Amino acid sequence: GEAQLQPIDLNDVVAEALELAQGDLSLRNISVSTTLAKDSVAVRGDRIQLQQVLLNLIMNAADAMNAIPRDERHLSIVVGSNIAGQGLVSLADRGPGIPSDRLEKLFEPFFTTKEFGQGTGLGLTVVKGIIEEHQGSIVVESGEGKGTTFTILLPQADGQ
Repeated sequence: GEAQLQPIDLNDVVAEALELAQGDLSLRNISVSTTLAKDSVAVRGDRIQLQQVLLNLIMNAADAMNAIPRDERHLSIVVGSNIAGQGLVSLADRGPGIPSDRLEKLFEPFFTTKEFGQGTGLGLTVVKGIIEEHQGSIVVESGEGKGTTFTILLPQADGQ
C-alpha cells in the first residue's frame, strides 16, 4: 500500500523489528549486538514498511549464516546518523559473503543468491523500492568469506 509517512524514531523501529525476529534468531543460534543512537534519530517514514525492510534484511542475514558454524553466527546492527544528516541503519552479518559478480544484480527482480527453491528473488527488490519511496538509499558491501553489510540511509524528519 501507499506509505503513510510520519516522523518515527529509527531506534524504535529497529527494536520492534528485532522483537519480531527474536524467536527465529534464537532458534538459529544467532547472537545480535545492537548499537542504538544516543539521541533519537527521527526520519519521515512508514513504520510498518520500514519494519518490513528490516525484517527482510535480518532474515536474509540469518539465512546466509546457516552456512557457518552455530557459535560464529552474529548479526550487528547500528543506528545513527551520518555527516550529511541522514538517519542510518547498518546490518552486518558474519555469513559467507556475496561474490562481487553477484553484487551488482542483488536488487534486480528474481535474482537470488539462495539455493534453488529457497528464495523468490523479490525481497531485496521490494526493500530497495520501499527505501527509495522514502527518498532514501541502500548500499551493500560484501566480500567472499567476509560477511555482508547493508546500510540504509534515510532523510531525517523536518526539524532534525
